[in-house]
Amino acid sequence: MARALLFSSFSIKDSYSDYFKLFQLPSYPKTDYWKEGSDCCCSWDGVTCHLVTGHVIELDLNCSSLSGTIHSNSTLFLHRHLQSLNLAFNDFSGSSVSARFDLSHCGLHGRFPDNDIHLPKLELLYLWDNINLNGNFPQFSENNSLIELGLLSTNFSGQLPASMGNLKSLQTLDLLNCQFSGSIPASLENLTQITSLSLDGNHFSGKIPNVFDKLRNLISLGLSGNNFNGQIPPSIGNLTNPRLLDFSQNQLEGAIPSSIYGFSRLSFVGLGYNLFNGTIPSWLYTLPSLVELDLSHNKFIGHIGEFQFDSLEKIDLSMNELHGSIPTSIFELVNLSSLKLFSNNLSVLETSKFEKLINLIDLDLSNNMLSLTTSVHSNSNIQTLDLSHNNNIGDIFMERGKGYIVLHESLL
Repeated sequence: MARALLFSSFSIKDSYSDYFKLFQLPSYPKTDYWKEGSDCCCSWDGVTCHLVTGHVIELDLNCSSLSGTIHSNSTLFLHRHLQSLNLAFNDFSGSSVSARFDLSHCGLHGRFPDNDIHLPKLELLYLWDNINLNGNFPQFSENNSLIELGLLSTNFSGQLPASMGNLKSLQTLDLLNCQFSGSIPASLENLTQITSLSLDGNHFSGKIPNVFDKLRNLISLGLSGNNFNGQIPPSIGNLTNPRLLDFSQNQLEGAIPSSIYGFSRLSFVGLGYNLFNGTIPSWLYTLPSLVELDLSHNKFIGHIGEFQFDSLEKIDLSMNELHGSIPTSIFELVNLSSLKLFSNNLSVLETSKFEKLINLIDLDLSNNMLSLTTSVHSNSNIQTLDLSHNNNIGDIFMERGKGYIVLHESLL
């Protein structure tokens, strides 16, 4: 079975080619001793079988004097029981196949090899959702073609090496929910083709490098759930077409960059759970494609501005130091499903306008200084309404007994 599998996967020439002579490699042609047609291949050199099922799970053919061409439709890479394949130090230099290895969600465990990866045609490496797989960030030589690298939901750890800058063709890097730590190397600026960068849910620290003027193709940037400090680098304004920016759950501080223009496709902004201060910059009110805005748990001050477009579905400005009235433009956001403004110093609420928000499900205005100017007669789909800890809350009427209403410790 193993010999047939190997023969159907690529052409074999069991010869001591110039390749092996050039590099003075030791050669042991294991396949010469395989018996084709044998009922059991588990005793063959280089073949390891599962103790229970008898399936071939490992092929170790390194330095086996193999040469020829790996076919693009090779069944070798599709063999569902094969867990380990070692073809190192053979000569497949004539192969034009571009390697794409997707080993996600397949129960890999142990340590990923620390040695450099010398696969110049490798374009995709997915190892995600193997929670028992650990190791350091893979080392790639300068001669690489890697486009996508996904390690999310694994146990990879350590610091990102400066050599990650060798991945100059990389378009997607997903390290979500790993155990990486340390600072981000400045060589990140070399990834000029990258469109999606997800470092969320790790232990990164230090300042976010000011390299985004070099990463103009970046569409999705996820840095949430780390320990970054300092300010958002000003070069973030040089991105040309971002759609997601998530800096939430860090220790970032200072004011949000104010001179940002042209983010016409930006749909998600996550800045919550940081130490940002100052007023909310005006550009955040002028994003025509914005769907979700989270500025919660910071130290923003001043008034809430008027939103210029009605694309928003979720707004969370809770746990800040905002004051004044709730802007009238919020009541024009016909797609709004969640509005959280709790724990601020907001003082005036004209409730009659809530009837326009027919898609509103979650409304939390608790812990403010609100006084209602009219009673609430709601025929909306609100499921949760919290107006507790305010000054003067009038009568609340919800048709058909919908929702969950909290008025505790409001002055009625």
